[in-house]
Amino acid sequence: MIIANNLFSAMSDMQALDRVQPGPDDHTQLTWQPDHRSTPLWRCATNEGGLDPRIMQYIDAADLIRLFKVPDMEVDHALITALVEWWRPETHTFHLPHGEMGITLQDMEVMLGITVDELLVIGRKDMQWNVVCQELLGHEPSPVISNSNKSTLIGARIKYKWLDAQFATPLAADAGDELGSAALAWLYRQLCSASKKDAMQIGGALLLVQLWAYLRFPRICLIARLPLSPVHSGPLAIRWSGPKCTAEHATHVLAAYQTSLATLRAEQIVWEPYTHTLGSLPASCTAGQHIWRAEVPLIYFWIVEGHHPKRVFRQFGMKQLVPLVVDTSTALHKRSLQGKWEKD
Repeated sequence: MIIANNLFSAMSDMQALDRVQPGPDDHTQLTWQPDHRSTPLWRCATNEGGLDPRIMQYIDAADLIRLFKVPDMEVDHALITALVEWWRPETHTFHLPHGEMGITLQDMEVMLGITVDELLVIGRKDMQWNVVCQELLGHEPSPVISNSNKSTLIGARIKYKWLDAQFATPLAADAGDELGSAALAWLYRQLCSASKKDAMQIGGALLLVQLWAYLRFPRICLIARLPLSPVHSGPLAIRWSGPKCTAEHATHVLAAYQTSLATLRAEQIVWEPYTHTLGSLPASCTAGQHIWRAEVPLIYFWIVEGHHPKRVFRQFGMKQLVPLVVDTSTALHKRSLQGKWEKD
């Protein structure tokens, strides 16, 4: 009877904890909460994942619901930097000691669940973006500050801090394509730009780069702790949603990654990490497999980047022949929409 009472009491305590609202109940003491970095965490915890259901319906309509399931992980910038040092803009692959390796349409679809076989993501680029923001978001960013990185709106890009400030509260009651190849094109462009000796930053799907490395270099990267999370409800990246562990390597240390990548042995590379997992993934994560090895241009508005899986046939279980010379176009790489009007 005592054990039963204690168990009932413990269950009641757990249920009570589940009902606890994050953040302060009394704001008379913690008056700086609106400016505190914990605000987004508390807001998400009180909003069932942090997104209004009306936003979720648009995510679903855009076929990005699988991407939404990808775990929120800290980007290991040291690992990304070490990999960029091996990236070659001439081939869009990593030139590693035991051959070329690359991030392909297969990785984009399997790891992140983003569709790769749909219509191109293209459209007008000569738009007044502040007007577009007003029409779509109901708010217009402050005017652009010339020769400054403090502008809220930079070309077609808008700073997240501004979005977070504008939509920190729930939406009002009356508020109302081929993404995978586009995302890979943008990632290629970012990797190419970051490989320049004077580059200071990088963007794009860095989480994909990180998970790509985790699977292929398990001796030097984080590995998921057993038992592995099931992936039947989403992309393979879900597997890293649980606790992680590392093996014989210090993470977030650039020098350690540089040494490890430079001294990789052939038996330490996993060329085909998806062999035993493709069958357990939802059909939507393998729907585009008939074009995974396609030699095609990846297009995202003004960005055109070549997809050259023939250079990494070992990643598809095929014999690797000597790759032919490819043209990734120096002229196309120079197009940044940062030049004079109607010229770039």
